Amino acid sequence: MSTRAAFKQTAALTAAFIFLLIAARAQEPANVLAIDVTTDKARYAPQDKAAITLTVEGVTAQKNIEACVTLESLGKTVVRQCNADLTLHTGENQLHLSLQPPATDFQGYRLHAQLRQTHHELLAEGSSALDVSSSWAKFPRYGYIANYDTATPAVEWIRELNRYHINGLLFYDVQYKHHMPAPPAAVLPPQWPDVAGRKINRDVVLSLLTQAKERHMTTMVYNASYAAYQNAFTDGSGVQLQWATWPSATTERSAANVKSFLLPAGWSTPGLVYMNQSDPRWQSYLFAQMNRLFTKLPFDGWHIDSFGEAEAWDYNGKKIDFVASFPDFVNAAHQTLQRPVVLNTVSGAGQEGMVGTAAEFVYSELWMPDHPTYRSILQSADSIHRANPDKAIVFAAYMQNGAAEKLTLEGKRAAFNLPGLLIADAAIFASGASHIELGDGDRMLSRPYFPDD
Repeated sequence: MSTRAAFKQTAALTAAFIFLLIAARAQEPANVLAIDVTTDKARYAPQDKAAITLTVEGVTAQKNIEACVTLESLGKTVVRQCNADLTLHTGENQLHLSLQPPATDFQGYRLHAQLRQTHHELLAEGSSALDVSSSWAKFPRYGYIANYDTATPAVEWIRELNRYHINGLLFYDVQYKHHMPAPPAAVLPPQWPDVAGRKINRDVVLSLLTQAKERHMTTMVYNASYAAYQNAFTDGSGVQLQWATWPSATTERSAANVKSFLLPAGWSTPGLVYMNQSDPRWQSYLFAQMNRLFTKLPFDGWHIDSFGEAEAWDYNGKKIDFVASFPDFVNAAHQTLQRPVVLNTVSGAGQEGMVGTAAEFVYSELWMPDHPTYRSILQSADSIHRANPDKAIVFAAYMQNGAAEKLTLEGKRAAFNLPGLLIADAAIFASGASHIELGDGDRMLSRPYFPDD
């Protein structure tokens, strides 16, 4: 079987497994209680021991309980471990066990648990999953964090995302400025404004990072590859006008005429200047700024955003091909920073070029009108698999984006269309890709501005 075929089979089996679990739970006998099975980490490195918690409600005091946990791969038992003579006291509803998974790298298992009494009568059962992988990059399950104020329940949110086995987190809009991601003070201040003017609380960010790392979630900080605030040339940051871009070859080369991406009124900057991503001086400056951020906040890597296709000219009147320069930028960032990097290929523009780079995986936002159908999702994935069947894929596809935008403008909220969500995820999983959609605890993306989850 080819690598690509095996990858698709794994994705399809994963989706089928989820539906089978739901069906099995619905068919349980009425006298058998359900166990909530959780693991202490979203991903285990080979040789790691797993801590497993079994939570069961509705049990009165029970003695002589046998708890068995089983790891299964494609229906075959790989490991089975039983602990006998356990006791659940009145008011207690949890049992804590440990299990040593096989050391085989990049292997996922169904984790099944049963509680039986001494005479082997089944008391309760439930299932979860367990991933043994030395890196998240082969089977990324990407989630996000987008809120960092004092009300953010860091411990609860990371615990909830761990229950979904999220093994990587995109920290969205946590930076100070795009061209100066860490505040300029020598010591990181208690808080700073983000691009929308929201207050980012330092201690909340640090707590989220600590909790995520304990769960073996890779933490990626968001920042664009070619964006700067409009005051970047005068705010003392050191950004030079010669590194910027302009909307035509003949536009006057002044700060007032630079090419910009306009932002909503009231935000920290009126717009983001398109910088020349290919200019080695801009790269050197930005990489140094990102490195400074990493010394202040212990993120693992950089999630590099882009604006996709754009027409712009450099200071000397040469047209810039942003998409064509993505691979060189990604490789330079990885080599300079020596950290994981991921780059967003908007609407798939340049995604085939990512497959041979140092990027952890291919990350593409699927936008209308380029991806209007489920077939277009498959076609996008197929183009990546043909270029490199070993490169993993994560798609960002914002469910019911148009409806959510209208509701946001009206100050209203509504429930997602569940069948639509399930069909979309099934199509993405069957294509051999995964879907970034869960974050901030148990929230879900509907719009490209992640705080609107």
